[in-house]
Amino acid sequence: MNTSDIREIVAHLNEPPFSMGLNLISFDNFTKDKLLQTLSDVLCYINDSPKIDIRSEPADQTAIRIMNALKIFKFKPPTDIEQLDEWRAGVVEGSPAAIHPVLFYLFENVDQLKTRAYLARFLVRVEVPQEMQDSDLHQMQEEVNELMDQFKEVHSRTQEISGESEHIEVLKNDLKTMESEKDQITRRIERIEQRVKNIPNVDKIVEFAARKRGESERIKEMEDRKTEIRQDMMKSEKKMQRRATDLAELQRAAEVIDPSGLIKELEAEIQTNSYLANGKLAREIEEQRPKIGVLSSLVQGPAVDEASIERLQKEIEEKTESNNRMKEERNLKEEDHDENFLMYRHQTKAVENKKDNAAQRLQEARQELEHIEAQIQEKKRELRDRTGEEEVVTTVQFRNYVSKMRIKTNEYKKKRKELDHMQNEINVLNRTSQIISAQWNQLKGKISDMGGEVMDVTIEIPSMTRPKTAAPKTNDIEELKAMIKQLNVEVSRKSDQLAPLRKEHQEKTDEFNTLMDTLREKKRDYDRKKAALQTGFEETKREVEDLENRKVKTEEKMKTAEEKLEMARVQKDRVDRERRGEEKPYVQELQERIQQAQEEQEVLQSHGGEQMNFEMARKQKAMWTGMQILFEAKMKAMKERDRDTHFPKPIEFEQIMV
Repeated sequence: MNTSDIREIVAHLNEPPFSMGLNLISFDNFTKDKLLQTLSDVLCYINDSPKIDIRSEPADQTAIRIMNALKIFKFKPPTDIEQLDEWRAGVVEGSPAAIHPVLFYLFENVDQLKTRAYLARFLVRVEVPQEMQDSDLHQMQEEVNELMDQFKEVHSRTQEISGESEHIEVLKNDLKTMESEKDQITRRIERIEQRVKNIPNVDKIVEFAARKRGESERIKEMEDRKTEIRQDMMKSEKKMQRRATDLAELQRAAEVIDPSGLIKELEAEIQTNSYLANGKLAREIEEQRPKIGVLSSLVQGPAVDEASIERLQKEIEEKTESNNRMKEERNLKEEDHDENFLMYRHQTKAVENKKDNAAQRLQEARQELEHIEAQIQEKKRELRDRTGEEEVVTTVQFRNYVSKMRIKTNEYKKKRKELDHMQNEINVLNRTSQIISAQWNQLKGKISDMGGEVMDVTIEIPSMTRPKTAAPKTNDIEELKAMIKQLNVEVSRKSDQLAPLRKEHQEKTDEFNTLMDTLREKKRDYDRKKAALQTGFEETKREVEDLENRKVKTEEKMKTAEEKLEMARVQKDRVDRERRGEEKPYVQELQERIQQAQEEQEVLQSHGGEQMNFEMARKQKAMWTGMQILFEAKMKAMKERDRDTHFPKPIEFEQIMV
């Protein structure tokens, strides 16, 4: 299906009673189940039956219901058996390729299909197997057939009556329109007569006006004829120019033509044709003659059975083996000969093969050239039949045409863009109108549910008064009374005929109101259940979010604990290495660093003399002495703890720095 058909389907689905608010992208993104549900809803709308949720219906019942409905609606499926099976499977599975044409057919013939669905309720016969039929069932079927015939007659009469009533209304409206137009024309004629009443020689003026109108028409015809002649002259001049150009080109070609070149080309073509006729084609004919003889013998011979086929297969195998042996013997003999002759023989064979291939390609090229020339002649003939000319558009004309088409294409794109913009605006306004209408309907429904009533304000259109100049068709009172009496009788007869239809309409209206009450009750129940489910969903959602937050915090704590454990393992390994004497103790290392720092301080003091800030040196010494005491106390505490637990508590680097 093309885009316009899908756009029409989307437009129908956006209209009431569906009002789905779709566009091409959202409709194309429909799942198979949703597309099948949409088809089911459309069928229920045409059948005037409540919607069915396919999720609560078995798949086989859904398929049978859809296929029966399409059979009643006279939808034409594919005729080929394989395509028909694929189409049925696609409809059942919800394939877009199968459902889109069905939706387009349904929306294209909604009114006719509604009538057909209404008639199908009463006219579809129930098929009963032959083995289950008896006398009572046969009598019942006859009664059903009689009732169906009566229903057909009543329905046809109802259609005729409704058509006649509509026809009468149309005639009345036409008569009113014609009478009003007649009155207007009469008034115009009266006004014109009043204007020209006092003008002298009116008849001559009217005669001159008629003559002038005739002369104007004749001048217009002559102008049209003149335009046609001018166009013919332009075509003839263009044709003469093309003929002159062709003649000049032929004359220039005749001046520089060389007969020797043509003779050489003709000699080469004669040699090629001679080779094709006497060599290649003759050899192919000789090769085909044995095949023709074999086929003729097969045709003229007796019928072939399985024994003959087996015998022929054995003969073929024997001949094949004999041929292979002969090839081997020939190869052995060729090996005994001189290798130079063998090379020349192979080269000759290769040249013959190339020559045959070249001749075959030449023959195919000639056939293709003949086919193309035949197509050109056919196109020229069609051009001559269509326009009366055989000339083909020249390069310059085609270039000018392309430039004009490019300009027009750009203009078309601009206009198209403007139209698309306007169409988008229209779609937005239509959607806004639909939303406002839906909100208004919801508001009216809420007002009705609360016991209120919506007042429809109607604007009275003033009726047209009968013009004063209009007169009745007849002045005979008796005739007018007879017409009024006949119309009253007709109205009474139509009213009697419409009485049963009104009664049926009232019954249907009551049934519809009952169903609407049931629908409202179910909708309220649905809203309550939906609210309860929404509340439970929100609570569950909050619990899930709380559990996720707890999970994240727990993972962060586990990560921190693993890092601390890794640090403790590193410290334990170092303590073990210190205990085994593999590594210098950390306290001893710090003492060495302190000793080195004190030595550097003494050197600086010796070099600095009185320039050294003794107060700063005193503070630094006190600081390093305090740090040494702190580290010794910590190492002592760590050794005592190690003796008690054999697993020292890790000392944080921050604690050490503090």
